[in-house]
Amino acid sequence: ERTGELGSKQIIIIFAEISRFTKELAECSSESDYLFYWFKKGWQYDEEPKELEGDRNMKSLVKACDVAAFPKDKLIEYQMQVMNERDTRNIIKTAERVGREEGREEGIEVGMQKGREEGLKEGRFESARRMLKENLPVELVAKCSNLTVQEVKDILQAAS
Repeated sequence: ERTGELGSKQIIIIFAEISRFTKELAECSSESDYLFYWFKKGWQYDEEPKELEGDRNMKSLVKACDVAAFPKDKLIEYQMQVMNERDTRNIIKTAERVGREEGREEGIEVGMQKGREEGLKEGRFESARRMLKENLPVELVAKCSNLTVQEVKDILQAAS
């Protein structure tokens, strides 16, 4: 106020004389008004006033004030419940992450196995094609390539 200059952009400190704040709740129009009002008269309320219900910041402030007013034994119980809730959330998140990783690994393994099977099957078909080019009998080609007679016949038909 003395110099007319603003302070650092990183640090802004607001000093307010709450005792000089005289507005009633109906007269409040800004976040600052509601904040100062709550600092001055919040202790009078058993629950959050309807005028403050939509403001997320005020909801957090009201809850913080409620927690701050807990007797010591209730505060300890509340803090234990908060820690248990955080632990539970962390356990669930960890289990989900591990499950995704295990599922991914299992999917890769299944894909690799399927690829090996497809490769082996394609290799048998290729061997059968070469044997058929050498005019070997269908039954012998089927036996040597580990294919069914019908599969060998299908290869022969596709080639012609």
